[in-house]
Parts: sequence; structure tokens; C-alpha cells
Amino acid sequence: MLQDSARIQTHDAEHLSKKVGKALEPLYTEEDARNAIMQFRSVGYDQKIPLTPGVFMTFHDAGHILGSALEEWEIDD
Repeated sequence: MLQDSARIQTHDAEHLSKKVGKALEPLYTEEDARNAIMQFRSVGYDQKIPLTPGVFMTFHDAGHILGSALEEWEIDD
């Protein structure tokens, strides 16, 4: 979906550029989307994830929407 959105934004920016007579840039390109996707990581429910020293997050099944999750944050203070 991210790459599709980038493709649509690029097309829209090209169309609007012609309409207004100046170059408009999309928010992000398909290459930006591919680079972002390389940073993604799948995480299962109920798995405590260390984000930075003293900060952890756990996803829990929200149940009402397929794939949805509740976030539980643990921050050492």
C-alpha cells in the first residue's frame, strides 16, 4: 500500500504541476517507500520489545479489527 500511495502521489504531483505551471513534489516516492519498508520488522503479540534503554513496548491483540493491536508501554523512571 505504501508503494501504491507513492505512485498515486507522484502521478498527482505531475498532474498538478502542469495545472499550476510549477514543479510540485510528492510527499514521498516509490523509492522512499521501498527504503522505508526495508526498516519494517514484524512483531508478534505479547512479545516485549526493547526500544531504547529503559523503554519497552508490547503489542496485545485488540480483537475487534483483524491485525489490530493495543500497545502497552513500560518506561523505567
